[in-house]
Amino acid sequence: MARPMTTRRPAILLAAMLAASFAVAGCGGSEPLEEPSSVLRLRVDEYRIVPDHARVRAGRLKIMIYDAGILTHNVKVESDEIDPEGKPVVVGGTPTAHPGETQFGKVELEPGTYRLACTIANHDTLGMYGKLEVVGPASGSSGNVGPEMARRRRRQARTQGAGIAALFRRPRTPPGGDLRPP
Repeated sequence: MARPMTTRRPAILLAAMLAASFAVAGCGGSEPLEEPSSVLRLRVDEYRIVPDHARVRAGRLKIMIYDAGILTHNVKVESDEIDPEGKPVVVGGTPTAHPGETQFGKVELEPGTYRLACTIANHDTLGMYGKLEVVGPASGSSGNVGPEMARRRRRQARTQGAGIAALFRRPRTPPGGDLRPP
């Protein structure tokens, strides 16, 4: 004799299907991590960089990596340019971090798309890479200035006769974090 279907079985089946759909929806094209400060914090371990997609402001960027793996790793920032040997041009990055260690690197970036990659052995080939989007002018709230803004400030200081002190002055950031011309 066939047993009648209870109302619990379809509910369990529906819950399982919903869980599976949420898991599949979480895969693939994720939104980039927005980093409002001038420090990009990354965690590296065996063959991955977390987050693998970040968006930062143009200008000076400090890259901090923490090696949570059991191997040594680094993170280099590569432009889309290719050198004469056919390799990507590295514009900056971090020194090698040993397991449990934190390392820092600094780089000056113009707006564009860059690639983050570990250049140790074949880590890049095994999936240890990511994407870095650099947008807009340098963030005023962090005091960073891009190369164009720095040139403008030097020019302005020379024409106004403000002296050498004006070259090193950091802009004041109002409470809203918005820089407005004086």
